[in-house]
Amino acid sequence: MKFKNILASAVIGAVIVGGISAAPASAAPNSDAVTDALNSLGLLSNTLGSGAARATVADPATTVLTAERLQVRSKTGTVEIAPVSTLSGALSADSKVTILAGPDSSYALTSQSGGAQANAGYIVLHNKNAPTDYRFQITANDKPAVLSEIDGRILVSDQNGIAVNVIGSAWAKDAQGSPVETSYTIDGNTLIQSVAPTSSTAFPVVADPRVQCDFVWCTLEFTKTETQTASETAVGAGAVLCGGAALLNPIVGFACGVYSAAFWVAAVQAKNTGQCVGFRMLTIGGSAHPVIINCYA
Repeated sequence: MKFKNILASAVIGAVIVGGISAAPASAAPNSDAVTDALNSLGLLSNTLGSGAARATVADPATTVLTAERLQVRSKTGTVEIAPVSTLSGALSADSKVTILAGPDSSYALTSQSGGAQANAGYIVLHNKNAPTDYRFQITANDKPAVLSEIDGRILVSDQNGIAVNVIGSAWAKDAQGSPVETSYTIDGNTLIQSVAPTSSTAFPVVADPRVQCDFVWCTLEFTKTETQTASETAVGAGAVLCGGAALLNPIVGFACGVYSAAFWVAAVQAKNTGQCVGFRMLTIGGSAHPVIINCYA
């Protein structure tokens, strides 16, 4: 199965609350280039979009970042994402990112609890010689995950069919801020992100599959097209919200129709300001509210 998404603007990730494992910092080839590329998109800053209220609950075990993988615990279990690569990793000095760096392309894992925008597995293509396919092995509750595509996003379930997390829509952006064509392919419990630069692409290119839920929050980020549809009518807003929420209902569970009017208002505001609409749910206590975010697709 294959599907495509195009990045429209800057990105913002799901809100993650938690701690990070300590690891010694060490230099790796191109590590500065990787962090520079991520910083240029604001991906290593923890600046939230409008309406992004933070939980007061602190859970140090929510997120664990090592030099090999990113582990995120949600309400229904633990998902782990690890690049399939022969490159060795090193945690950056500020503990925001672990980098598996190569001469042509690199993997970078980030933890929001380390101050980054998102729990994510980023890809950085340094030049035209970089590979176009990047693989991430995903486990759920310590066993190979079951991955399924729903409206351009990836639902991550465990072997018992329990939904554990969601991976957001694919996006890619070059050094000039231009969108780069990208797509996901599912191969068992491996998620492959393909990136297709052109002759006009400015390197480095950053691409990203990212985890949307932790133990405290789930954030569903909608694309520019979805925001446009949601802004047109309350009925359209309800359809967009409830369609997307089908991914998160098994994890959070909420009556999406109750929030349609508020979601519509937020979508109109987002469209009028050139941004996108999202929806954030507190997994403990059931609080939920729309948010306005920078568009990523």
